[in-house]
This record gives sequence, structure tokens and C-alpha cells, in this order.
Amino acid sequence: MATKKLLVKDSSNTFNDKLVTFAADVPEDVLCACCWNISSQLMADPRDHLYCKSCLAMLDNDGKFDCVTDYAVHNIDEMKDRSERFREALKLIANCPNEGCNYRATLREIMTHYKTCVVKMAKCPLCQKEVNKKALAAHISSVCEHRLVNCPYCGMEVEDRHLKNHMQDCDERPATCPHCAEEFDTFAELRDEHLPTCRSKPTNCPYARVGCNFQATANMMEKHASSCQHLSSLIDRVLHLEAELQDVKSALEEAKKDKEQLKQLIADKEDEYHKTDEYLRKNLQEDIDEVRTQVQKVERDYKTSESDLRARFQALEQRNTFLEEPIGKLLAEMATMN
Repeated sequence: MATKKLLVKDSSNTFNDKLVTFAADVPEDVLCACCWNISSQLMADPRDHLYCKSCLAMLDNDGKFDCVTDYAVHNIDEMKDRSERFREALKLIANCPNEGCNYRATLREIMTHYKTCVVKMAKCPLCQKEVNKKALAAHISSVCEHRLVNCPYCGMEVEDRHLKNHMQDCDERPATCPHCAEEFDTFAELRDEHLPTCRSKPTNCPYARVGCNFQATANMMEKHASSCQHLSSLIDRVLHLEAELQDVKSALEEAKKDKEQLKQLIADKEDEYHKTDEYLRKNLQEDIDEVRTQVQKVERDYKTSESDLRARFQALEQRNTFLEEPIGKLLAEMATMN
């Protein structure tokens, strides 16, 4: 048997690719083995597996195809017409695919009805879906998932779509202790009053901190806790902690030594820096003094040279003045001789 909701592929595409809902599961002997829909153009392979023409065209591989049911290879030209299967499907009871239309009849009658089906639709004010106007009141009161309903346990109003989850978590729902199977009127009573003191609830051993992983009910735990095995566990735990403490102390001593060495290294570097700085300052001052001395010497030499040059220049000027007149006379005489 197949699904109740599927396509009906006839030559005129009567339902415009809308899914049609059937009153019961549809027999496989009227369905395409590939798409699982009803078709007016069914073909059968040699083993009577049905295919609609559109699926057969999709499977066609150079005139052959692989059967999707038993994977056997068949020739397309071996296929036989099985259009009579569609006539069998027309007898099945179905609903009109128009949303909001409640018409139910045989598929043949539905195909005729659908051509003239006109449904006046109205929008649900809660879920905003378009529904048959005549069925709007019934939709709001008993179908719409957004309608408010009361929780049967606490009476709280919740939307119908959330009711199931609310009931699973409602504090007022009946409950049974998972440990002792005692029943309670409400989950809140179980959670708040019973579970904290339930004698059948497994608890951890009070010596869990020293390595005991035993779990049992309160009655069994009393016997277990009185056993002497915990003393051995406690001693082992103490010895282990002492060893860890010794390791920590050793690590601290090493860290302290490293710290002192680092402090000494820093002090040595600071001392070296100060000595280097002092040495550089001293040498720099000596260099400055030497340069200053050389500059002063150059200045003195310059002043001496300048004084000598001025004296020589004045002497040359005097000689020039002294010789200027005799030379002029000599030049005049030479001119008259010519």
C-alpha cells in the first residue's frame, strides 16, 4: 500500500499539480514504481512493474532502462500499455484538493467537480491561514494550532501547538519517583519534597573526596561507609598529598633560587652600566677639552696672521703711493721720446 496524498497525472493536468488526498492508502498496482503517483499513461515492464511516461522518459538510456524495483535491464519497446489501471484508480475515494473544500467522492467525480469548484476563503485571525469561510468558526474553535487551550493539569492557557511540550514540563502533572516508584499528585511535590530525602535514590559515598566512587541507596550506603577500606584510601590520599606538597616546596625553593640569581644579575648589570656611563662621561669631557684647546689655538693663530697681513698690506700701500709719482713721470718722458 502507498501514501494517501499524491499527484494525479492525467493528460490535461486537471489538478494543476496539486496533491490529492485519498480516504485510504492507494494500492501499488495503480501507481508508478518510480514517482509513486497516479498516472493516466502507465506502462508495464515484462515483470509488470508500472511506470508513467514522464518517469520512463527520464530513465531511458538508448532505448533501455534499469528497473527501480529489481534493477533488471529492459528494453523500452518491451513495455506494454496499462492505462486500464488508471480506470481502477478513478474508483478510489478522494477529497477535493482545493483548500477549504470539503467535497469527497470518487476520483472520477472529484476531477469533474474540481473544474467548477469555487471556495470562498477567509483568513484565520489567529494563524493567518486561508480557510473555507463556512468552516472558519470550526477552524478557530477546534483546528487552529494558535487557539488557546487549557492545560488539563494546571489550567493555564497555552496555544494548542505548545500544549504537548507544556504538559511534559508542567509542575502540576502527576509524577512517579524513578527510584522507589512512589506516585505523587504533582511533579512539584516529587521534586521539592520527596527526591531530596528518597531512601532509594543513589548517592555518592561520603568518602568520594578520597577516591571512593561507590554509589548506592541511603540504606546500603550506611553499611558501605562503615567499612575499613576507607581508612586505607584516606591514608593513600594523605600520602599522595604529602608527596605533592613536597614537590611544590621543592619547586618553590628552585623558584626562590632563580629569583635571587636574577636579582644579582640585574644588580651586576646596573653596576656595569654605571661604570660604563662614568667612563664614557670622563672620556667625552677630555675630548671636549682637547677640541676646545685646538679651537682656541686656531683662533689665536688666525688673529696673529690677520695682524701680520694687515701690516704688510699697509706697507704695500705706502710703497705704492711712494712710487706712483716717479713712475708717472717716467712714462710721460718715454711718451715724448717717441
